[in-house]
Amino acid sequence: MKTGAEYIADIRKIEPCVYILGERVKNVVDHPIVRPTLNATAYTFDIAQDPKYSNVATATSNLIGDRVNRFNHLLLSQDDLYNRVEFMRLWQNQVAACAVRCTGSAAINGLYASTYDVDKKRGTEYHKRFVEFLKNVQKNDLFVCSGMIDVKGNRSLGPSEQADPDLYVRVVERRKDGVVVRGAKAHQTGAALSHEILVVPSRVLTEKDKDYAIAFAIPNGTKGLIYIFQHSLLDSRALVAKDIDLGNIKYASSFGGTALMVFDDVFIPNERIFLNGEVESSQTIMRNFASLARMWEGGCRPGVMDVLIGAGMAIAEYNGIPKASHVLEKLTEIGYLGEAIFGSAIAGCKYCWVSPSGVHFPDPKLCSVSKLQAIHNFYEALKLTLDIGGGLAMTMPSERDFKSPEVGKYMEKYLKGADPFPTEQRIRMFRLIETLAAGPDSCALHHGGGPMEAQRITIRQRTITEEKKKLAWALIGVDGK
Repeated sequence: MKTGAEYIADIRKIEPCVYILGERVKNVVDHPIVRPTLNATAYTFDIAQDPKYSNVATATSNLIGDRVNRFNHLLLSQDDLYNRVEFMRLWQNQVAACAVRCTGSAAINGLYASTYDVDKKRGTEYHKRFVEFLKNVQKNDLFVCSGMIDVKGNRSLGPSEQADPDLYVRVVERRKDGVVVRGAKAHQTGAALSHEILVVPSRVLTEKDKDYAIAFAIPNGTKGLIYIFQHSLLDSRALVAKDIDLGNIKYASSFGGTALMVFDDVFIPNERIFLNGEVESSQTIMRNFASLARMWEGGCRPGVMDVLIGAGMAIAEYNGIPKASHVLEKLTEIGYLGEAIFGSAIAGCKYCWVSPSGVHFPDPKLCSVSKLQAIHNFYEALKLTLDIGGGLAMTMPSERDFKSPEVGKYMEKYLKGADPFPTEQRIRMFRLIETLAAGPDSCALHHGGGPMEAQRITIRQRTITEEKKKLAWALIGVDGK
């Protein structure tokens, strides 16, 4: 398996077509807006090298018989699901930033299962192709990203009904040796920093949408593949800050290198196509992808909330009120909110189902419950942490002011908290709280795995059922037929 440094060297060689703030960026690896995300991604390789974390960060592949990075592993048991959630919590404890590779992990498992089903039904060879692709990914320890969410245009219309047919990624030309695709995928976390991208449909398709029922793998850096980076609240901070003002000084500035990913008539060879017109597979792919994405967050958000508890405890000490009853109550509440998210995700792993391919998928209802809790509870935890700390989390003067010969002495004097803690330590903790609360992670993960209504639909479909009514009928002695 690769080290983080080897991964970064790979991306430096790829030279993807990236635009940031209106300019083409040739050296994406060293760009200040991108580098924290690259550091976080590199750590997904380094943590896999650490024997202390090998049980959660790696697994033995059923395809190549060797240890592989957890993100590239097929979920073939209940333990695989548990370990994946545990890994996400452990990850956030140490990094408190997007792991970037979760969408690719969901696409790997979703496509493995879906291509198996299609081949059994239609006699195609998509699964064989995909297995060969995945073996190469595992052997070479590649970072796979997913291209999932289409830009959608008028959301009341299907792909083939749009005024502009390119608002969902589609096939625009069919050749003997492959296809040409056009369109765009939105919110693509980490795609510009990946080795490979797995593109899949983002919604249920009908027979008239066959050109949109396309799934394929594309190497990063392919001609016609363009990334337009998000513009987040901390971009300006990243361009001027050196250390303290970054808050999370190594890993945080933008949400996972997220970009609008444009396919400007990109050629895809046959051997990299894993779905091509089989519209019935779109629902399965979307359902399986969503369940996994929601499950990941059941470990992800509680992991950050563990950091929030630590930050709240520290800032309370710096403020001289570590034992205040209201502080302890708020910290306890954050702990409760985090464990509720985590517990629902673990329950989803417990009540998993097994696809014909052998891939295990978590219970969609329980993972949707976990995801809804993650949305509500995380915002509440941020609010409580901000309340513990006080207003300086949002009104702190800059690092440059603190290091200024003229006014730095005033910050040192007037921003001092309780002894024996240095002023700089207190400033750094306020910056971390600000970054976690007001940075792009705090709102961007709201939609990871789908918006609130998507979770509610899943819960509604699986809880408001006729079987529940029969339970009530039985207790009053009514047959109900």
